[in-house]
Formats: sequence, structure tokens, C-alpha cells
Amino acid sequence: MKIINTNLNHYKAFLEIYETKNYSVAAENLHFTQPTMSYNIRELEKQLKVRLFNTNSRGVEPTQHAIELYPSIRKAFIDLLKAEESIREFNEHSDGIIRLGVSLFYMPHIVSEIISKYNQKYPNVNFKITAATINTNLHALERHDKDIAIIATTEKNFKAPKDMTAIKIAEIENVFFAGIEYAKKHNLTPAVDVSKLHELEVISMPLTSPMGSFVAKSGIGAQIHESSSAQMIIELAKRNLGIFLGPTNVSKTEGLVEFKVNNFEVPNICIYMLYNNDVANKAAAALISQFTKQ
Repeated sequence: MKIINTNLNHYKAFLEIYETKNYSVAAENLHFTQPTMSYNIRELEKQLKVRLFNTNSRGVEPTQHAIELYPSIRKAFIDLLKAEESIREFNEHSDGIIRLGVSLFYMPHIVSEIISKYNQKYPNVNFKITAATINTNLHALERHDKDIAIIATTEKNFKAPKDMTAIKIAEIENVFFAGIEYAKKHNLTPAVDVSKLHELEVISMPLTSPMGSFVAKSGIGAQIHESSSAQMIIELAKRNLGIFLGPTNVSKTEGLVEFKVNNFEVPNICIYMLYNNDVANKAAAALISQFTKQ
């Protein structure tokens, strides 16, 4: 778009006079002199080849041309102010540190995608990431030791504690996995009968965790091994020490096979982003806005 002979001061003067209906007040608001205000309006009228204002005993009255012009000019200035605000906002949180707490579950791919998307816009922001249980992350948020927590839970309608907000950012299907040799040994075809699960060793997140709690309550597993490390669970399964329940993205891991169980409903994992309602870290607020504006 090519803009020819456009002077923003002309339109500033037009908007201010239109809204105040007074040359003196408009000049004071813009820190212009009255002659400057008059000059800007005259030049704009010359450019548009129309009369914009009439002066009478009651003050300044807009002509029909001014009335028709006003909405478009006002919108253009609002858009301009929004653009300026966006630039200022960028400068204010274009660097800094975001303290991020994440669940102990299989979160690396989700967290890395979030950080990668954010980093494209704010490359100078650093992340301090720690893994912990849901309760530990919530306590850290309450103490303002963390800016944001990303948790994994089986609760589809998770409720954030008081003075916090929770945004559901993903839901992931869970399936069973086993090492290749373990699957062959126990004849774990793509779909097995539920009774088979009672004969197998299960490698689980701590039984106090959402997924571990499900494993414990379902009664599956002749033996249950617990680990708070998702990577350790995967490695144990690859070494044919048992099966585990995990999100479908784990199927990309070499050395594992995926199978489902007939007539056995497995809860999905819901991923939530939590933050304090009074979050003060502008860099963190910018990250949160990527989800609240969707």
C-alpha cells in the first residue's frame, strides 16, 4: 500500500476537534497552538477537497463529510495505538526468566512444544524448569516460587485452587506399552483380554499420582514397580521388566510395542496450565496469553 501526502497531524487535529467541538480545547489536548490546529484542518480539507467543520455561535459543528469520515479515522488511530502497545509490550517482556513447574508424567514433548513456540517470539527469555508432583507444583505457585505450572491429571474437569486459573491445553489418549521381547513372551497382540493384565508385571508412576492411583484401583498387575521418572519407566519396559500405561506419543520410542485391552476403559491424560491470577512476571503473562487468546 502506497500512502501519498498523508500527514497524521492533520488527522489528529481532525479527531480532537470532532470530539471536543472546540478549537482551543483541542489545541491544548494536543499541545498545538490554535493557528497550528487551523492550519492542519485547512490542509486536510484541501487534500480531501471537502469542508469538514463549520464555526458558529454554538462552537464547531462537523459537516456531513466529517461525520462520514470520523468512524474510519477513529478506527485507524485505535489500530495504530494497539500496534504501538504491542511493540511496547514486547520490549517490556522480551527478556527475563520464567520459572516453570511441570508434572512428573510424560511431559517433555508438550513442554518443549510450548517453549519452542514462545521462543520464536521472545528469544531472550530463559526458562527454569523443575519437575515435581501436582501438589508440590501447586504449593510452589501459592508461594510464588513458580510462575506457571503444567500438570498432567486424569481429571477432565480439574478445578484450580482459589486465586488460581487452570487452562486445559491438551488431552492425550493413554494405551499400554511393553518391550518387544516381553510382548512376544506374553503374546501381547494389538488387543488382549483384560484377564491377561492380572498375570503381568506393571511399571507405574507412584501410586499416589493420578495414573498410579488408577493402576492401583483397577487391580491390574501381578506385581507393580513404581518410579517417579517417566524415562526410567520407559527404560525398564524396554528391558522387558513389565508393561506400563502411557500417552500415545510414547509409541515413537524404539524398543516398545503398543497394545490395547478389550473391555478395559483407560482414562485419558488432561494437561492443564496453572497460574496465579495476579501473575506479575510479564514474560510469564505473555506465555499464558498464547493460550488465553485462543
